[in-house]
Amino acid sequence: MEIKRVNLYPKSFEEDILGRKLSKQLQEAFNEPKIQVRTSRSFLFQGEGLTKNLDQLVQNVMLDPIISDYTLESLPPFHFDILLDISYKAGVTDNLVRSLIHGVELELGRELSGEEIQSAMFYFVSGINDERMLKAYAEKYLCNPLVEDLAVLPKALLSKGRSNVMKTVPKEDFKLFEVIDLEQEDEALLKFSSEALLFLNLEELKAIQAYYKASKEERRKEKLPELPTDVEMEILAQTWSEHCKHKIFAATIEYEEEDRHEEIKSLYKTFIKESTKRLMEHRKELLSVFTDNAGVFQIDKQHAVALKVETHNSPSALDPYGGAMTGIVGVNRDILGTGLGAKPIFNTDVFCFGPPDYEGELFPKMHHPKTIFKGVHKGVKEGSNESGIPTVNGAMVFHESFIGKPLVFCGTGGILPLKIKEREGYKKYLQKGDKIVIAGGGVGKDGIHGATFSSGALTEASPTSSVQIGDPMTQKRLSDFLLEARDRGLYNSITDNGAGGISSSVGEMAQETGGASVHLDRVILKYPGLKPWQIMVSESQERMTFGVPEKTLDEFLQLAKRYGVLACEIGEFNASGFLEVFYQEERVAKLSMDFLHQGIPTMRLKAKWSLPRFEEPSKEIFRKYVPNELLLKILARPNIASKERWVREYDHEVKGQSIVKPFEGVDHDGPSDGSVLKPLVSKVSLGVACGINPFYGQIDPYWMTASCIDEAMRNLVCLGVNPEKTYCLDNFCWPDPIESETNKDAQYKLGQLVRANKALKDFTLLFDMPLISGKDSMKNDYHYKDQKISILPTLLITAIGIVESTEDVHTSFFKSKGSLIYLLGETKDEMGGSELYRTFGFIGNGVPKADGKLNQRLYQTFYEFSRAEFGQYSQRNVLAVHDLSEGGLITALAEMCIGANMGADIDFEFNVLDPLTLLYSESQGRLLVEIDPKIQGFFEEFFQEFPYRLLGRTGGDKLRVSFQEKDYLNLDVQALKKSFKETLNFE
Repeated sequence: MEIKRVNLYPKSFEEDILGRKLSKQLQEAFNEPKIQVRTSRSFLFQGEGLTKNLDQLVQNVMLDPIISDYTLESLPPFHFDILLDISYKAGVTDNLVRSLIHGVELELGRELSGEEIQSAMFYFVSGINDERMLKAYAEKYLCNPLVEDLAVLPKALLSKGRSNVMKTVPKEDFKLFEVIDLEQEDEALLKFSSEALLFLNLEELKAIQAYYKASKEERRKEKLPELPTDVEMEILAQTWSEHCKHKIFAATIEYEEEDRHEEIKSLYKTFIKESTKRLMEHRKELLSVFTDNAGVFQIDKQHAVALKVETHNSPSALDPYGGAMTGIVGVNRDILGTGLGAKPIFNTDVFCFGPPDYEGELFPKMHHPKTIFKGVHKGVKEGSNESGIPTVNGAMVFHESFIGKPLVFCGTGGILPLKIKEREGYKKYLQKGDKIVIAGGGVGKDGIHGATFSSGALTEASPTSSVQIGDPMTQKRLSDFLLEARDRGLYNSITDNGAGGISSSVGEMAQETGGASVHLDRVILKYPGLKPWQIMVSESQERMTFGVPEKTLDEFLQLAKRYGVLACEIGEFNASGFLEVFYQEERVAKLSMDFLHQGIPTMRLKAKWSLPRFEEPSKEIFRKYVPNELLLKILARPNIASKERWVREYDHEVKGQSIVKPFEGVDHDGPSDGSVLKPLVSKVSLGVACGINPFYGQIDPYWMTASCIDEAMRNLVCLGVNPEKTYCLDNFCWPDPIESETNKDAQYKLGQLVRANKALKDFTLLFDMPLISGKDSMKNDYHYKDQKISILPTLLITAIGIVESTEDVHTSFFKSKGSLIYLLGETKDEMGGSELYRTFGFIGNGVPKADGKLNQRLYQTFYEFSRAEFGQYSQRNVLAVHDLSEGGLITALAEMCIGANMGADIDFEFNVLDPLTLLYSESQGRLLVEIDPKIQGFFEEFFQEFPYRLLGRTGGDKLRVSFQEKDYLNLDVQALKKSFKETLNFE
């Protein structure tokens, strides 16, 4: 078939934004100011139906004639020395091409049949001739060798252009299935499990051995092999994976702490589920918790909200862009698959990266932290923006422990009608006889072993096939389609095709009826040649699984076609007691539903925790710094510095719901404590915030957890949320807590996890803030030879709550000159894990300890104060409020000044603590509040039972701090802003 190439490029260097950015980066990297880069997108078109109409297609579908131009066959007219040609490997999803195909089909008025389009990115580099150095730079910063091919081509090798050769997926020998020999010695079994990327432990392998021995006669009668097929082993490995089964949280743990010993039967049941169970006795608005793809709570008489946060750490470590994109579009599908289908209305994201300026060693398959940062951000940004879902809240954390494996938390909230066709919208209604229908994208080899590989440590041998790249445009069509199908009542049940693909979604849904039969040859593929086991466990994106009644099947499929969504019926749910899988009428798997879901052995683990001791720095170290310089240094630290440069690329305005934005203030650059949005269908608004601080966990994970919960609640209260109407999710990301020859400190890590769970229960009960959903990721380590990098034990608390009225909403920047500034809450000498200590390389020991009872009463009192009426005074009681967290009091003051472009005059008349402790301690439960002087008396009377202090007044253009009328710190607000905004402002 004829193949032709089109090169699409910006007309001028000024319009070539990508080229200008890369020019600057290469000039700095090679210290060569003459380097210049021009870019073009190159497309190959195969098939006469495309090549004969190429001019028409380019001009009508691809070209913006104001800023772009194109060439056919020849290269663009650029001066260059070396061409970098970067393109996706065969079979990897190319979202640009998928969108282009849709446009081409609309232009031609038909579907493409046998024709194909592929793309590449061309970088034309001049001013450097060193191919080796340029190749090394491109592999590190421009190209991901896992999913992309790179060609470095000197100009001398190029004449008219690149050769026109289409990439094809390599063909493999096709076998219906292979029989797996489990009759091996223990060491051989474990080696097989590791090499096959199953990550089953010895006890689990022995349980599978026993199952097949017990089933031998029955399998003979069924004409099945006595030993498992590869399809069966893959299904079992996926279902029993740590990622899907949460084996560590379900384990029986012998826990030792000092002289105390106890046996814990399931961390999940003992601490997480038990906390919510107790709160549900009076929180009747909780509709669905821990049983579906997301937690669900009622917000008014017609609607509920669904909320879920997922992690995508391992895929993002291998392919930051693709891994992160599938993280955000995957959690969108969790919301779509909750109940009968919720509509996503907002996204959140939290990232933990290595330092962007890291200069240390990188092991095989490790990307530089800056590369991971940019790739993850781009993946989440495109996944969110192209899906038309606003990203409203998030955070970034930096520490060297995240060099081996970044943490990528992606969350979504959705709105769900309480009633749909006279059925409860938050429930599922799967029936025996319902057809299994897969709708969304086609199936390829991308994402194979995603669930199992994410259940193990990252190594230089981690598989490239585990990474997928999502297509938000396809998912948007799928989303619109399923919501209409929902409202028509065309299906009875729905779930996401996430980790484990068809194996996971059908295997889980089949528990509702007691069995299912699946025909894999009916599944729509991206390309031929996939083996049955690959089709079964592939995690190719944008797919949902539906239980569709036979009477509505035709209407369902016709609606899918109208929306341009691929859909296929692949089997039926039944009550057989088995999951049976067929390929062209041959049975390739038959597994007992009971064994599949209940047969996994319960782990027995040991945990031991004792309080560590770290070096305690002398305050003289910090006093060497001039106070002004110290504050500027702290504001420029990555964990404190503004993330605005990156947050601005997210769309938080789409859908027109946001009230409090991620950044507020005169110049819209003051950081908010969270976000408030108003779903268009409801009278109430939603506040969204989070709490995360892995640094405290180095000292004591109990108080780390307490601080995360306190911070999340504190942020909600600062937004105007009613503390009595709050909900949260837990996401644990932990280093491997299972003991082995290469993991000898596992008992301590598991002890840390136990401590964290104890606090989770204690403080969710204290704050009356039920956990409604959660997730854990327990193998966040990188192994290379005899070296191991483990992340800091990390807990993210995502919180959401009800804002009764838009009149209740608060923001964090100072509003007017001459206002009074009050500090609510007590400041203690609690510097352990603080930003100040870490700035100078210390951890310390005095970790902040949240007083849950006191703080809960303070937050409730603050909420009541904000809504109270004081005589004739009719203005807002709270002009501004900001929580105190990382960086302490002085950092919060600086942020409030930055947002307002206005200073403050702070004078500590008396002081029990020294200035450094008072300004930089990170004691929990504290709020900075701006009020009008007219209500000073009312304020002090309202909070007379709580610690409070009048700090000073707003006004001027400087932040001035004095102690007993002696100047201590005096900085222009613009200087604060400069330090705050520069650190992460890189390209």
